[in-house]
Amino acid sequence: MRHALLLPLLAAFFVRQPSTPSGWLRRQGGQCVQEQDITLNGENGTLAVFAFDVTADALLASLRNSGGEANAALPPGIFILPCGAPEAPQCLAFAVEAPTRGEPRWPWPDLPPQGGFEPGFTAVLNDGRTGFASGDSGLSPASARTAWADHLAACGWTAVSPAAESTSLALYAKDSEVLALTVLDGENGGCRVSLLRRKPR
Repeated sequence: MRHALLLPLLAAFFVRQPSTPSGWLRRQGGQCVQEQDITLNGENGTLAVFAFDVTADALLASLRNSGGEANAALPPGIFILPCGAPEAPQCLAFAVEAPTRGEPRWPWPDLPPQGGFEPGFTAVLNDGRTGFASGDSGLSPASARTAWADHLAACGWTAVSPAAESTSLALYAKDSEVLALTVLDGENGGCRVSLLRRKPR
């Protein structure tokens, strides 16, 4: 009898696992604040932005544990951006979806990727003013922040947030453009590096 009661509960748990990045973020209680068409790795897709009242690290941990396996990989198609200081209890999460995914295409010819960094995902909003790139790095978070800080400075970008080489979110400016660099803990001592660059109208 006990087994008969447990089976429907177990079945419901496994069947109801979200099947899309947006589904995962809605399950975590995120509020969708924007949806827009994008070009995803060279293919048409959509971007949804979700707001959370928790830190980026807390959301990252919750997503990794939500499938029942501790410290599992982050569900694909989800990228997290802290808001303000690392300890600030707010963050944004991006859910990106496309019917098919081509090979990542670096979106900025005038800003080459930092040496050794290979993006696993790139996106450009269809307005052409906003681009995004993300990938996993074997460097520790601290080493990746320093490497990117040096690389961006060499490319003419100026840090506009304090201690840009030691925080999970750093802001840079060049002429009238703004770039946000996020470095979060990854697997096996590595990290996930994400860049969001926006041009003015």
